[in-house]
Amino acid sequence: MGNVEMVNNVNIYLSNIQNNFPAFRFSNISVENDALSLKNLKVTKSTGLDKISAKVLKIGSSVIAPSLTFIFHLSLSSGTFIDDWKNAPVCPVYKGNDRRDMGNYRPTSILPIISKVFDSFITI
Repeated sequence: MGNVEMVNNVNIYLSNIQNNFPAFRFSNISVENDALSLKNLKVTKSTGLDKISAKVLKIGSSVIAPSLTFIFHLSLSSGTFIDDWKNAPVCPVYKGNDRRDMGNYRPTSILPIISKVFDSFITI
């Protein structure tokens, strides 16, 4: 296979990838939408490793939202996701049948609530 043919094959391959996979789009995150998301949090949500409860975020939503929105925009514009928002304890959740069989459990990660709020703004 010659160099020209190889380059053509690579270009065809890349073109197929671009046509079959849509580009990521991120919705505009406004302070108002961020505050609304915080206000609508269920206070029964489990607290992640950051120990920031949904109740605190809900009560302080109007004060927290502007800074949080800035952090979200900074994360999107820099292409960097905050490492601490990825860390989570993993807890086994029982699915059914014999409790002694480890195959009857599924892992569940308890992520920080702020990372879940941020995730809710990202769309494909």
